[in-house]
Amino acid sequence: MSIIKHGSHVVFLNSKTGEQKCVRLPRNSDVYIKPLSFQADSLIGQRFGQKYQVVKHQLVKLEESSSALNEPLEHCGKTNEFIKDDGSTQILSQNDIEEMKSKGIAGDEIVKNLVENSTSFNVKTEFSKAKWLKKKINKHQPNIIVKKPSIRLFASSSVSKLRPDVLAKIINNANIWSGSKAIVVECKDDLLTSVVSQRVGLNGTVLQIFEQKLPHIMYCKWLDFSQEHMKALKYYPLKFLGKLKPDADLDDLNTNGSSKEEESNDQKNELGKRKREGKTVKFEDYKTVYEFLKSEKFDSLVISAFYDPFPVLELLWDSLRSSGNLVIRTEYLSVVLQCANFVNSQGCSELSVVDQWFREIQVLPGRTHPDMRMQTGAMRFRFRGGEDCPDWVLAEISTISKLSSIKLKLICIQILNHIEEEEVKYNTFTKLIDNNMFTMSDVKGLVAALTFILQSALRNDVESSSLDSELQQLGFPKEHASSLTKAYTDHAQKAREALRRTSLRYPAPSVEWTVDYIASSTKHGKIDEPLINLNINGTPCTVTVEKLDVILSELKVASKSIKNIKL
Repeated sequence: MSIIKHGSHVVFLNSKTGEQKCVRLPRNSDVYIKPLSFQADSLIGQRFGQKYQVVKHQLVKLEESSSALNEPLEHCGKTNEFIKDDGSTQILSQNDIEEMKSKGIAGDEIVKNLVENSTSFNVKTEFSKAKWLKKKINKHQPNIIVKKPSIRLFASSSVSKLRPDVLAKIINNANIWSGSKAIVVECKDDLLTSVVSQRVGLNGTVLQIFEQKLPHIMYCKWLDFSQEHMKALKYYPLKFLGKLKPDADLDDLNTNGSSKEEESNDQKNELGKRKREGKTVKFEDYKTVYEFLKSEKFDSLVISAFYDPFPVLELLWDSLRSSGNLVIRTEYLSVVLQCANFVNSQGCSELSVVDQWFREIQVLPGRTHPDMRMQTGAMRFRFRGGEDCPDWVLAEISTISKLSSIKLKLICIQILNHIEEEEVKYNTFTKLIDNNMFTMSDVKGLVAALTFILQSALRNDVESSSLDSELQQLGFPKEHASSLTKAYTDHAQKAREALRRTSLRYPAPSVEWTVDYIASSTKHGKIDEPLINLNINGTPCTVTVEKLDVILSELKVASKSIKNIKL
C-alpha cells in the first residue's frame, strides 16, 4: 500500500457516521469530523488504509484482527430463529450506558459490559456474534479510517452528484483513451473532469467549460495531480461560449437552473470547498483557449449539467470531430430527447437514451444477497406516493406531446372539473382535440393517463413545483408540464373536495334493537337487569348496559378521530 508523504492529501472516514473529510498533510490545525477532533500530522510516513482510535486528541493505531464476517460458514445449519429481538435480552439500560460514558469509560469497556450483560450473545452463531460486535463497536467506539483519495471514494460519498456506476457508464460511452482530446461541460464540481483527465494522461488534452467565476479544480487537487498534469487541463467560461457562433440565439442558454439557496446548501455540504473570490471574468484571460477551442477538433464531448444542455450542444457541435463520441447526462428526459433529435438530424449512428440504476450486493461466503439498506437509482415520484410510474402512462406521453400546451391545459381543466364522475364523457374531449391527428383510441389513452396523473397528485397532495419537475423527468415537454401544473394549481382545491365526497363512503347500517328485562336467572346475580338485543346488518348480538356504554364511548372517540383527519 502507498505511504502517506509530506504534502499529500488523505481522506478521513468516520466509521460511525460515514462522514468523509479530505485534508492535506501536514496540517497545523486540528481535523474535525463530527463529533471527533484530533491531530493528524503524525500520520506522515504511515500506510493508507489503517484504522485509528481517537484517544486524548491523538490518533492511536488499532491492531488488525480477523473477522468472522469474511470467514466461510461451516455451521450453516445453526440459526438464530429462537432468539427474541425485543430488547429484553440486554440487562443494561440506555441510562446505564450514558452513565458509563459520563464517567469516561472507554468504548471497548462499554462493549465488554454489553457482552457480559447480554443473555443471548452466547447463543448466537459465530457470524452473528461478529456482526453484533462490529455494530456495537462502531456505535460506542468509532474509528477513523485513513484512505487514499480516489475517484471511486469521492463518487461513493454523499457529496458527489454522480454515482460510481453512472460515472463509469459516462466514461465508457465517451470512449476516453490515453492521449485523446475531450471537452467536459460540468457544473458545481470537477469530479467528471478529474476522471477524464486521469484517463487521458499527460499526452492528452481536457478542456473544462465552467459556469462560475473560477474553474473547478477541487477534486484535481485532492487527487494530487502533478504540475505537468494540471498544465494539461484547460478552462473556458460558459458565458463566453457564444463567441463561437455570434449569430446563434442564446436566449435559452440559462445556467441558473438551481436557486441560490441550493447553491449555498451545496457549498456547505462540500467538505474542503475553497472560497471563490468575487473576481470579474474577462475574455482576454481566455483568448488563447478560445483560439484553441475554435481551431481544434476533439474526440469526445461530455455534458453533465442541471440546466438545459441543448444550447451548449449546438455551440460545441462543430468542435467535435467526425466519428467522435458524445455523452449527455441530465435529470430531465425531455431535454435529452431534444438533444437526441438534433444529433439524429446530423446523421449520427449508435444513438441511445438510457436510465441508469444499480443494486448493491453483499458478497460473502454463504451470505450473498442484495443489500437491504441500499440507495437505488430507480425512478420514484412524489405524485405517486414514492412509487414508480406505470409503463402504460409512460407510453401515452408521446401522444400527449403532440397536443398543443393550450389544448392540454383545457383538457386537464375538464378532467379536474368532472373528476368525481364515474363515466367519462369522451365527446367533451374530442371537441378539444383535432380528430385528424388522433383516433378515438388515442383520445381514451391520453385522457386516462392525464386522469391518473392528476388523481395521484391530488391524493398525495403534491406541490406544483414538484409535480412540474417530475413531469419533465417522465418526458413531458417543458411547456406541457407547465400547462398541466397550472391547471392543477388553479383547480386542485375544488377537485380535492370532489374526491373527498366520493372517498371513504360506507352505506348506513341497518340497526334493529329491543330491550329485555330479566325477572329471574341463575346466571345473573341482579334481578330486573336490562339486556339490549341488537341486530346490525343481519348480525344479532346481546349486550348489557355497561357494554353498550363502552361501545358508545368508543364510537364517539372513533368519530372524533375521523373528523380530525385532514384529507
